[in-house]
Amino acid sequence: MRLRVYPSDLAPGLMLGEGVVLGDDLDLGAWVVIHAGTRVGDRCEIQDGAVLGKRPRLGARSTASRADLPPLEIGAGAVICAGAVVYAGARVAAGAIVGDQAQVRERVSVGEGAVVGRGCGVDNDVSIAAGARIQSNCYLAAHAVVEGLDDPIARTRLEAERALRSAFDRRAVEKRYLALVGGFLDESEAGVTQRAGPGDRAPSTSRRRPPTRADTP
Repeated sequence: MRLRVYPSDLAPGLMLGEGVVLGDDLDLGAWVVIHAGTRVGDRCEIQDGAVLGKRPRLGARSTASRADLPPLEIGAGAVICAGAVVYAGARVAAGAIVGDQAQVRERVSVGEGAVVGRGCGVDNDVSIAAGARIQSNCYLAAHAVVEGLDDPIARTRLEAERALRSAFDRRAVEKRYLALVGGFLDESEAGVTQRAGPGDRAPSTSRRRPPTRADTP
């Protein structure tokens, strides 16, 4: 029998591997398992039943890299919630949060202040930018890249998309208003708007004259 972790009296049920480095002022839950070489920064919170530094067990047909993995690194002030599993070779930056029962595979990078929601599956070699938010029960495939709003390129792209959407919505409202004023469409029909083309003629704003008795033959 080969033991990979050994009991520790630092917390109830805590199991530590060889060479584990624990920072100062940690908040450790019950039944936490920390495998060999893992480095946990100062002021981290490791909640009940979390497993840190687990080694992957790859299938015979897996195409994932089988190279030796560096130790897991948990930055200062990070939170690993209850039942989460974070593999060796991953890096969780300062202030990041890994939610309950989430799985973070090898060579994943979780940026500073990022949040991985409850029950997420983050496959190998994923990069999550600082400040990014991954909602609960999401799956990120291997080698995916998640941008955060702290990234100036991502922020510029988001602002451009919002400006374009705002301009389109404003044009749609103007067209609906002209249609209603001009009497060309009733209110129910005016709710369906289309983008005007270069050759479209703007509807007249003059109201139609209601029929009179003189118009009746």
